Amino acid sequence: GKGIGLDNGGGACTTCSNRSILNAQISTLTAQYTVENNKLLAGDSQTLMAAINGNASPGDLKNMLTAQSPYLSDAILSAYFILNGVPPGHIKDIHELNAPVSASVWAILDALSLPSGIKDQITQNQNAIKTSGRTNEQGYINALLTNIQAAYNSKVRDLLTDTTLTNANDSVRVAITNPFFSDRIIKLVNYLLDTKQYASAQQKIDSMSIKSDYISWANFKSIQSQLLQSPYGYYTLKTDAKLKDYILTVANDPQNLAHAEAQNILHLAVGTIFDEYTGLPPMVNNGNRMTNIDSTTTDQTENKLSDVLLTAIPNPATSEVTIGYKLPDNALTGQLKVIDITGRVLYQTDVVASLKSIYINTNNWVQGMYYYSLIVNNRVVGTKPVIITK
Repeated sequence: GKGIGLDNGGGACTTCSNRSILNAQISTLTAQYTVENNKLLAGDSQTLMAAINGNASPGDLKNMLTAQSPYLSDAILSAYFILNGVPPGHIKDIHELNAPVSASVWAILDALSLPSGIKDQITQNQNAIKTSGRTNEQGYINALLTNIQAAYNSKVRDLLTDTTLTNANDSVRVAITNPFFSDRIIKLVNYLLDTKQYASAQQKIDSMSIKSDYISWANFKSIQSQLLQSPYGYYTLKTDAKLKDYILTVANDPQNLAHAEAQNILHLAVGTIFDEYTGLPPMVNNGNRMTNIDSTTTDQTENKLSDVLLTAIPNPATSEVTIGYKLPDNALTGQLKVIDITGRVLYQTDVVASLKSIYINTNNWVQGMYYYSLIVNNRVVGTKPVIITK
């Protein structure tokens, strides 16, 4: 575990070799990302804008812009093309290096009074090239960013499953809050709630509640934290109609950063089923794109399906668990879903009546309580807890 300066606590680190590889990948990808991203930054720099708005000669200005092409930004190109005294040939050359330009930049070019021959060449270049160098570079940078995030996610999983670490929490927090995760605060809060660090989670939630884009998310996470600390957990929603209605409002709001978590919580606690998005979901229940099963309906359904059987062996489990099930009479297929205490889906698979059981590898699951549900005909017919220990 020396790759990231961790104390093994005297035990054998089973994931350190893989983690060293991940650290090397992160280092290489990060260096590459910096090099490529600097190209876009150079094409949108204050130095270029100052030169355009300053006293640089047409030749010097063209050379500066050429050196940073094809990565010039819309702001730089627009400022250059509306500048008085730029030779038409220079406009053509800079456009050609950065073509095709965006619609807003093209509108500026199209409005310029240029010699017909040069105007025709500019039009030809605009239509001949499908994507600009800056667009291609942005796509490449996005791919690098995706790979960096995937490497960090793998590192977090390694840290969570390494039982020899004595300071895993600190290491996980560092990995989660790396600058390449745009949602790093959300990830950190979820991790703190998963590991029952409720006070630390609330501090982070409060720090985000003052930001306009995160107000609704912060409100939801505060309530989620309170639910997790309550005696009945999410099942409090069965008896608290006002709180249930609030969670339902979040679940039906795709603009809320927590709407997917809210859906999973309702699915676990009261059996609410949400349609998967496939274009425009069907409209039901007076306009709500979901089917609501209140606690009464769910209880009645479970009473009618009293022959349903769900077991987890062993329970508590460590590295693996076998879920036994018996589908209701006349049901040939169904679904088995496992979620964590925050409502996130960790495992989901189709089941058939003839198999009776499903084996699940839980090596990469953190210690804690999980809930497994059997779903038949889009209805939850049974939910039970399983505990994972490490």
